[in-house]
Amino acid sequence: MLAGDAAGRLGGGADRADLRGGRAGVGGHGGLLRRGATPAARLPHGPVLRRPGPVDGPVRGHRVHRRRARRGAARAGLVGGADHAADGRAGARLHPVVRPGVTRRGAAVTSPPLVSVVTLTRDRPRQLRRAMASVVAQRGVRVEHIVLGDDCPYLGDPAAGESLRRQFPAAVLRVVHGSADDGEYLPARLARLRNEGIGLASGEYVAQLDDDNAYHPEHLRSLVDALAAEPGAQVAHSWRRLLTEDGRPFVPDGEDPWHPDPQQRAESYRQLVGWGVLEPGSNVVRDTLRAAGIPITRVDTSEYLVRRDLHARIPFPTRYPSWRRRRGYTEDLAFSIELVRQGVPVTCSQRATLDYYMGGYSNADAGSVRQVTGPDDAGATDEREGLVR
Repeated sequence: MLAGDAAGRLGGGADRADLRGGRAGVGGHGGLLRRGATPAARLPHGPVLRRPGPVDGPVRGHRVHRRRARRGAARAGLVGGADHAADGRAGARLHPVVRPGVTRRGAAVTSPPLVSVVTLTRDRPRQLRRAMASVVAQRGVRVEHIVLGDDCPYLGDPAAGESLRRQFPAAVLRVVHGSADDGEYLPARLARLRNEGIGLASGEYVAQLDDDNAYHPEHLRSLVDALAAEPGAQVAHSWRRLLTEDGRPFVPDGEDPWHPDPQQRAESYRQLVGWGVLEPGSNVVRDTLRAAGIPITRVDTSEYLVRRDLHARIPFPTRYPSWRRRRGYTEDLAFSIELVRQGVPVTCSQRATLDYYMGGYSNADAGSVRQVTGPDDAGATDEREGLVR
């Protein structure tokens, strides 16, 4: 966890020794020093003080050692414990001061990692703003958001662009012209645009966020942590929660909503339940590249976090032979296949930190759009790829 807040406060009045008129309340613990008592207070910068006999006034040694404790704490770069330690409170702690860029030993503090998020959009302003707001809300990372409009009149409108820049000043907004309606296979065009966004990225990590999805605030940080926990991993991914467009949980009811063949959706669903990807009654999809030792490549683009240098070697595939087009391959499926084929180490956060809104082009009958371009045919065996889809 990145250091952020300096914990602890200087002790208040109840936590300071208050020795008055024959009794002393020590450290707020309710213990009293009475006449004839032998008080003992272990101090961090000196021996145990013992004063036999009556206590008629302040113990001068206590005050001296409090000053010494405070000076020693200041030299060590500590706060929150000088008064507490001088009081001899059980469990009193000294807390390190956290200053930006400097530790108490003078070493540089590692700044949060920079993650570049690429979003493709075309005339979905409401969904786009929701997606952009979820990027701004990320915690524990620095974020660079690159938004590419695919022949997008909304993003190209000066008034709309200015409004977005005011609301999201750190975002990079660009419109790519001349590609949306030229008859190009849609996943091929999306892959080309994603690669263009990656080319603009300067972060150590690159993530994708479709304009109709949204991140939970801890999404990117949890993926960075997943990679840190597996030093050899090059890619991390999350799980996702399925939602309807109005934000209600979408629970697949006995059918795989991504299967393009209505006759095979029930069988595909049973298979996914057996693999643990789907669970009856749950809207969480526990996506994975492998299940039961076989590759199934069920990870959505928006779930991925990729080390940027890996993308130089494995970009999103842009060539789709006719047999892949007939099978409805999408760019995230093609990218997942390349990861498996090239043996790239991949880890999973095992947290559903992506809100995935149903009704886009890649899910069959979950919304008003029905196109046979689903990312996964989980019930079919594809001998060309050597995997079950």
